[in-house]
Amino acid sequence: MKKIVAVVVAIIFALGMVTMAFAASEKCDKCHKGDKAIDKIVADKKLNADNIVNTLRNSPKAGLHKSLTDDDIKAAVAK
Repeated sequence: MKKIVAVVVAIIFALGMVTMAFAASEKCDKCHKGDKAIDKIVADKKLNADNIVNTLRNSPKAGLHKSLTDDDIKAAVAK
């Protein structure tokens, strides 16, 4: 019984993480289209999930991104 509960909890947790990743990317996709798409920005500036949070928090556009959590930003880059 404990194994079944553990598996169910793990599945719910995994689905929650996937949902958060899609929600984060949807937030970003509202503004980042075409030439300003996230994948193009990441490629041009050679950013990765480790340094994008610091780069974004210290950029001139930091005020526009203050409502995003660090996990949202990392999920958008990973996508």
